[in-house]
Amino acid sequence: MKTVLIYSAADAEAPASPGSQHHWYTLVQDPAAAEADHNPWDGRAAILKKPYELQDDCRVSIRPARCFDPISRQEQHKNLYLIEIANQGGSSAFCSRRLYRWPEALGFIAQFEGLSFPAAARVWRAKKP
Repeated sequence: MKTVLIYSAADAEAPASPGSQHHWYTLVQDPAAAEADHNPWDGRAAILKKPYELQDDCRVSIRPARCFDPISRQEQHKNLYLIEIANQGGSSAFCSRRLYRWPEALGFIAQFEGLSFPAAARVWRAKKP
């Protein structure tokens, strides 16, 4: 099932500015069961709901690597992160082989901005993170 982006508005008169709390977006797997019916900030009902099918651009995640070692009984990898790229459906993904500090992770993911997943996969293979 494809993920759908739903644009909702509680006020048709207010401009759809980026900072407006009368307009919001919701990512859903099933548009029929969408949680986009009410404004998450003030509970007003949506008077407009418009679904958009997402393109297969690269999805980037910075995932905490903090874990617990059952042998030493100590926490490991605190403040370190894995980087993951995936297609929109999550059916194809790559995870970094090494751990990154937050600023380094942010710098690394910047190179995937605006790339389709196939293009991002080519960059990933060349960089071998």
